[in-house]
This record gives sequence, structure tokens and C-alpha cells, in this order.
Amino acid sequence: MIIILGHQLHKIIYIIVNIIVISFTLPSFAGQESEPIGYLQALDTSGAKWSLGFGAMVRNSPFKGEKITVLPFPIVDYSSKTFFFRELKAGYHIVKVKNPRQGGFFVDGFISARIRPGSERKKFTSDIGLRTGYQLPLGAISFTLLQDATNTSNGQELSASYTFTFVTKNKKMFFIPQLSISWQSRKMADYLWGIDQKTSQKMIANNEPVILFPYTINKSVINFSAGFTNVYKFNDHWSSLISAKAAMLDGKIKLNPAIERDYDYSFVVGATYTF
Repeated sequence: MIIILGHQLHKIIYIIVNIIVISFTLPSFAGQESEPIGYLQALDTSGAKWSLGFGAMVRNSPFKGEKITVLPFPIVDYSSKTFFFRELKAGYHIVKVKNPRQGGFFVDGFISARIRPGSERKKFTSDIGLRTGYQLPLGAISFTLLQDATNTSNGQELSASYTFTFVTKNKKMFFIPQLSISWQSRKMADYLWGIDQKTSQKMIANNEPVILFPYTINKSVINFSAGFTNVYKFNDHWSSLISAKAAMLDGKIKLNPAIERDYDYSFVVGATYTF
């Protein structure tokens, strides 16, 4: 009885932590860069802006025995000319594009949280990141380097992405597709997609219906992903938000018997008030 209660309490705590963390995020996959550059234009963050709202996230883990989860959450977003807080990130605009219509280079430094995929492999860590790129009216190309800052995996991740912002004539709707490629070092890949002995033993002790047995990923991996963000502005304050992302997993990840799908996905629907 004590073991069962302890297990249920652990799940409840995990759900609460999820709500707190997701309160400041749009969907991301295991820390992969997913914030569309044009998202700032959609929210009109030329000055200091706060956006508050509510939404729901649907996530589907590629690990065996795990179900689709739906989690309601509040949305909190802040951006100014120098600082920003969104996408599990708190950062500083080292170099910012002065005029998006003319284009220019940008450099951001930030600290970001990372959620390891799989509900039975719950773990939150943080990374130190640097993002740079070039923005043009035809889109933006960005490169992001992440380094584990918690001495958990000591791994790195390097990603490149392209985004483009489609805007209606009345500037009420913004549609922002994104394509990305992400390289994860051996240590990062094993931490995210491998199964350690402790996790397997815990599942056995909790009498889980599906047991994930230990598996080590001993090489770096490359994942491809695609997604979009759609923002519709009802007026100067209220907006609706739909965001989705799907990632195609590297073949070395799919060799893990605990992985039952070739892809990982999630999406968010919500509404925000900007002031």
C-alpha cells in the first residue's frame, strides 16, 4: 500500500511540475530548438510585452506502453528589446535585428529547461544555449548550440532551422512553418533515448504493465523535424494559438527495443491576452 501511494504521489508531483514548466512554453521536443523567429512579429513585441493565456498540450511518446496525454496549462510569455522568456527559455538578445523588413544578423544567449521524452523516464535538466542566424523577409535561418548545464548527461546538441512567416493582408493571421535538423552527441542521445538500469528496475518494482529494459545508445544521432505555429489576432489584445511539431527519429534511436515508432509529436491549442 505504501509503495502504491508513493508511486501515485510521485505521478501527481510530476504532473504539477509539468504544468509549472509548460506554463512558459510552446511545444518542444527534448530541448530541440522550436521557437519560430516570426512568432515575435505575430505578438508585436517591439516593446516590452506580456502575454497571458490558457491552452492544452497533446503529447505522444514513442516509447512502448505509453499513452497520448492531454495537459491543460496556462501560457506565460514575455519579450522586450533585450530580454525574453518563452519556450522553456530565459535569455538576452545580444544582437537583435533592427528592421525585419531589411533583414540582419541576430545572436541570443539563454538558459533553457529540457524535458526527457517518456513519462516513465521523468527528468528535468537545463542547458546553456547560444543561437545565431540571419533573418530576411523571405525567412530566417538559425543555428543553436546547447550544452548540458546540470552535469546529468554532459552532452551537446547542435541544430539548424529555417522558418518563414506568412501574413494576411489585414495582419490578423500569422502562419509560421519551420524545418529543422538536430545533431545530438552520444552522451545526449543516450540520456534522451536510452534506458538506464535505474529506470528499468523502478518499472519492475512498480509492477508496470510494460517494462523497458536497459539499452545504451553509443553513437551520436541526427533527427529531422517539421512544425508550424498559427496565430490569429482577434484584436490588439486577444489572439488564438495553434502550434504543432513532429520529429523523425534517427535509425540508431529506433534500434532501441523500447522505441515503437519512428517519430515523436505534440501540439498545442490556446488563447492569449497581450498587454
